[in-house]
Amino acid sequence: LRTLPGATGLLDELHQLDMYRSPEFVGAVHAWSRAGGPGNAGEGIIVGILDSGIWPEHPSFSDPDPAGKPYAAPPAKWAGTVCDFGKAGGPADAPFSCNNKLIGARRFMATYDAFTGLKPYEFRSARDEDGHGTHTASTAAGNGQVAPTVSGRSDIDVISGIAPRAHVAAYKVCGELGCYGSDSAAAIQQAILDGVDVLNFSISGGTNPYADVVSLAFLDAFKAGVFVAASAGNSGPGADTVNHRAPWITTVAASQHDRGFRNQVHLAGPSGAASYTGASITPSGVGPAGVVVNTADPLCLNPAAAGSFTGQVVVCRRGTNARTDKSANVAAGGAVGAIIYNQNVGDSLDADGHVIPTSHLTAPDGTALLAFLAANPGATATLTAGAVSEVQGDVLAGFSSRGGASLQLGVLKPDVTGPGVSILAGYTGMQYGTPSETFALLSGTSMSSPHVAGAAALLKQ
Repeated sequence: LRTLPGATGLLDELHQLDMYRSPEFVGAVHAWSRAGGPGNAGEGIIVGILDSGIWPEHPSFSDPDPAGKPYAAPPAKWAGTVCDFGKAGGPADAPFSCNNKLIGARRFMATYDAFTGLKPYEFRSARDEDGHGTHTASTAAGNGQVAPTVSGRSDIDVISGIAPRAHVAAYKVCGELGCYGSDSAAAIQQAILDGVDVLNFSISGGTNPYADVVSLAFLDAFKAGVFVAASAGNSGPGADTVNHRAPWITTVAASQHDRGFRNQVHLAGPSGAASYTGASITPSGVGPAGVVVNTADPLCLNPAAAGSFTGQVVVCRRGTNARTDKSANVAAGGAVGAIIYNQNVGDSLDADGHVIPTSHLTAPDGTALLAFLAANPGATATLTAGAVSEVQGDVLAGFSSRGGASLQLGVLKPDVTGPGVSILAGYTGMQYGTPSETFALLSGTSMSSPHVAGAAALLKQ
């Protein structure tokens, strides 16, 4: 890195990683028509993704694309020909030669390696062991006409990145425990030299931009004509929680698009019945089965003892651990289904890939469900299979970080919002040593930011 005038002694921080319908919902299809159709949308534009790496064999990055159209070589300005796959020293890492879709992949983790170190199941190359980087890259600029399979179901429309014909360049800056600012800054400087047109940064940080090495590196990118989209953060709904407050960065909040996966929870008890609509992508339902609240471990943080929930549907409260871990933990005790309810009004509903049929309910419905069960000992629950449903779009997600009166410099942030709830996109094939599906539904401002990066690619084209 060059010396930043007056910027000595900057603190290096460890930051965190913060679509079948999305292109139509955000209006990208109209921009595609201006470009001559989706088979040309984004052509010749280079989108750089700073993240956890990329799964290069994913169909979202194939050349030719799934429609059979090959890619032209990247623009003559492109200098980032490094394609870093096939490294020894960790899990099996297949060699891969970049193509004219995935035109480069570099790893910038010198600080992470020195101060945190890699686990045995982490790749030493630009290959993605987390899934986050593949998801953001495919959302911004993944191929069109990609047929996903998620949670065992393949009855879902094809998906597309917002700029489906753009070139993709991956810069891996994150390990399992996070992403050091100095690694990200080094990658940004290289991306400028490589010749990217757009950068996406779905990683936290940037709350004090003039004392943050990543924000200052993005200032260099801005001066070089590179558009930068960054995630606003997932610390909402409180005020003054937004990340990336620099005026030269487009900071993206997360909102709901108008398509989701929903199912029904039907309860029956001595005093009557009740029904609730929840989020679920589970391809099968369950019940009627006995339903029980996990009072011993309300958040379902720990694997349940074998046989403790045999044949039952178990109710868990959202919070602390991953939602998919909750259903897995009760399944360890023999549960055949799970119901997860929000603690806060406004929290998102997420159709995650659970190991057993699961429904995710709002906070008010969770409160009503608990009251029904308290009044109806011995009640049963039936969970229907998840199905594609219309939902209310353009609702800001409860988790999305907010601006406020205390932001420095008088700069209003976030700048814009984009879809960031239950976004279906590509995923890694090997997550921390365990084989995984190569598509996933994820939520967060990490998912909304690449929508804006892809839109920027279309505008640049």
